[in-house]
Amino acid sequence: MVRPRLSPWFRGVGGASLGRLHEAEVLIAESWGRRDAKRRLENEGSRCRLIAVKAEEQYKGVRGWLLLLCINLTILDPASIVLGVFGALPLADFEKNPEMQRFMVISGVCRLALAAFSLYAGIALWRIHADGPSIAKRYFQAAVLYSAFALLLPGMVGLSDELYAEMAGASLLSSVMTICYVMAWYLYLVKSKRVKATFQPSDQ
Repeated sequence: MVRPRLSPWFRGVGGASLGRLHEAEVLIAESWGRRDAKRRLENEGSRCRLIAVKAEEQYKGVRGWLLLLCINLTILDPASIVLGVFGALPLADFEKNPEMQRFMVISGVCRLALAAFSLYAGIALWRIHADGPSIAKRYFQAAVLYSAFALLLPGMVGLSDELYAEMAGASLLSSVMTICYVMAWYLYLVKSKRVKATFQPSDQ
């Protein structure tokens, strides 16, 4: 059987058509490939966002170290300050040392103000107030300032050298311990994942 022979013109037209058809197939394949890649990227992005949300939810809430900080600020620190202020009153001899009365009044007012500030900061954290961490940081800054002021106060009110020397060691130790305590909790507020997850705005 003799096969029909195609003219060169027909072969050229057919070859061009086949070439365009192949190009179209390649373009379609590339388009589908890009769509698949885009879909995979979107799915991967959604999966990553879901993982991030789950990790964030894990750290949200007043628990762990944040709960301990709230207890310290709301209960333990104010109670310790109030007991320290009123516990020292019976030990002071104001008739013999009138300067001690001035010292106790100034120190007591400052410390009671710190106790109120501590209570306010603890409640703000416990209630997850948006400015809770900032309020707690300001309280810690005030506590450091008072610790430095307390070292200078005996000399400012004119306590005798004997009383000043007697109080200097205890005041220095108390100030150092307070500063270390404050620095530890201040760094916690700055670095803690739980604090960031609990107090950051919901749209971030």
